[in-house]
Parts: sequence; C-alpha cells; structure tokens
Amino acid sequence: MEKDSKDFQSMSKVNSRSKQLKVQREQTQKKIFCRWVNFHLTSGGKIPISNLDNGFHSGVALIDLTEVLSAKRIKSKWSKKPKNKIQMLENLSIALSFLQGKCGLKLVGIGNRSLFDGDTTLTLGLVWSMILHFQVDSITVNESGETEVEEQKIVEENKADTPEADETPKPEKPQKKISGKKALLLWAKAHTKKELTELNHDLVKNLHKSWKDGFAFCALVNHFRPDLMDMKEIRELPSDRARLERAFEVCTKDLGLPALLDADDLLEGPKPDEKAVTTYLAELFKLFKNATPVVPKAKVVPPAVKKPEKKKIARKKRDARNVPTVRDPSDAIRQECRRIDQDNNTARASTNTAMIVDLGMYCWYFCTRSARISLASTYLLNQISR
Repeated sequence: MEKDSKDFQSMSKVNSRSKQLKVQREQTQKKIFCRWVNFHLTSGGKIPISNLDNGFHSGVALIDLTEVLSAKRIKSKWSKKPKNKIQMLENLSIALSFLQGKCGLKLVGIGNRSLFDGDTTLTLGLVWSMILHFQVDSITVNESGETEVEEQKIVEENKADTPEADETPKPEKPQKKISGKKALLLWAKAHTKKELTELNHDLVKNLHKSWKDGFAFCALVNHFRPDLMDMKEIRELPSDRARLERAFEVCTKDLGLPALLDADDLLEGPKPDEKAVTTYLAELFKLFKNATPVVPKAKVVPPAVKKPEKKKIARKKRDARNVPTVRDPSDAIRQECRRIDQDNNTARASTNTAMIVDLGMYCWYFCTRSARISLASTYLLNQISR
C-alpha cells in the first residue's frame, strides 16, 4: 500500500509539472505570437491587437493580417466596423476561406466560431500555421545550408579561380534542396559553425536548447555583421542572460528586427520553446538570406612621418698634427667694414634728429613773432581811430 501511494504521489507530481510546463509554454507562445502579429500589422499600416485571446474576435485584424502577409487584397465584401455577432462571424469566415483557398493553408479544426469565442489553443494553432506557411516553409537551402545567393556566389568564385580558359571545370553534382524547419536548422548550423568552433563551444544541434545560452544567437549575428558583434567580448560576458540581452539588443536597435524574444522567454523552463525560437530565426533568415558578410574595416595606421634630416655642417678637417686653424684675413676686414657702416648710420641718424629739432624751433619762433606783430598793428590802428 505504501509503495502504491508513493507511486501515486510521484505520478501526480509529474502530471502537475507537465501541466505547469504546458501552461508556461502556452503563455510564452501567446506573448511571442502576439508580437509577431503586431509587427506585421504595423509594418502594413494596420491597427495592432492588444492580445490573442480576443484580438481576432471581430475578424478585422485577421483580414488585415492575411492581406499583409499574402500581399493580396480580399475582394469579398466584409465589414470594416462590424456591429454585431453575425458580421463578425462573416468576417472570420471570409478570412479563413481566403487563407485556405487562395493561400493554400491547411487549417484542421479551426473555424470562425472558435476564433470568435477566443479559443486560445486554436488561435495559437492558426498563428503558427501562418508563420510556417508565409515564412518558414518558403526557406530553401542546399545540403550545406547555403542559400541560392550563396551557392551562386561560390560557383562564380570557382569560375574565377580556373587557371586556364581552355580547361572547363567539371560540373558539380547539384545538391538536394531542403525547405522548411529542417532548412532553417541547416542554415543556422552552417552560419554559426566557424564562430562556435573558435570558442570551443557546442555546435547548433536543434531549435531549442542550443539557443538557450545566447552563444548561437551572437555567433549568427557575428557571421554576417562582425562589425556589430565581437565574439571575444561575448565570451567575457558573465551569464547566459547577459549574452541573450546583448544579442537581442543588437538585432533590435542595429538590425531593425522586431523585439519578438527576450531573455526571460528562453531562460524559463528546462528548454526554450521551439516555436518561439523558430519564429525569431525565420526573421533573421529573412534579413540575412541575400546578405554578404561584412568584412570589418582594418584599422588604418597613418604612415610614419620622416623627420627632416639636419643639414650637416661642413667642417674643415684639422690637420693630423692638431695645428690650430688660421682664420681668413678677409673675414676680419668684412667685420671692420660692417662696424664702420653701423657707426656712420648712427651718426647720420643723430644729425637728422638735430636738424629736425632746429627746424621746429625756428618755426615756433617765426609763428610767435608774427603773432606779436599782428597784435601791435591792431593796437596802433585802434589808437589812431580814436
């Protein structure tokens, strides 16, 4: 009896833990899927929703999202401002019919009434089907994880490296094309292998646990944009949270990706949610699929400026017997002539100064004399007139 009770308690704990993980996973998906929906709605100029529980209730947001993702316009008449339940259900029916008929989505068990009632499980299933169809399933790479652009670039480089024009290279066997989630995983492996190997870190193996510590996200960004992500600095970061925050910060601020994930989304629970990681990687693939890795600019070292060589002063070699040098007599004559010229210039300057002073005194005497004569004349004329 005791053994049975212990087994029952252990089973109940396992069930409780599994239910808790399911609820946690559902909450994470609701948050990330809602961010994904709003990113595409706002990018298409549409009104975002507040949550997934009742975001598609009227059918307007679902029609807007369908038109944005498919780049097609729904021609059927629908209510842009539905006022009653019938109009809302009609909008939902139009959107679901368009997704299945024109876009080719396979929607099993998802109807207009379940979306109107806010069925969380079916709503999440609908959004995940749209993510797979419009973003993940369109991803195509070869067996090496290379996109079509990268594959074409390799072919052109091989042609350029062919030594002789006459020697035609043997056509390589075309690699098998892979699409969907498997292609996304192959692409992520191929574009993080070099960076993770240099860090002696485990390579990417899946779409959940391999991304929990942040190294894989940083390595993927570093592969295409080493100017934004330095792996030496990433190695020195103290925790998984710090690396994840650094990766998401660069992706959001510098690369313009939507903030779909945060560190808490990946660190909660034993492993990250695979659908959440897949959704984020699909956005990264969309950004980098046609990109060429940026080569960081080398630091330009200015050329060393050569200092001008000092002019070598020619010196007369002294006699081996240490005979004192004799000055040229012409030097003494030149110096004496310069001294005499300076004395003459000084004398001329003093003579000129004296002449200027004498001239000034004479002018002053003449002016004052003229003034006295003028005053005397005026006095005599006044006396005579009396």
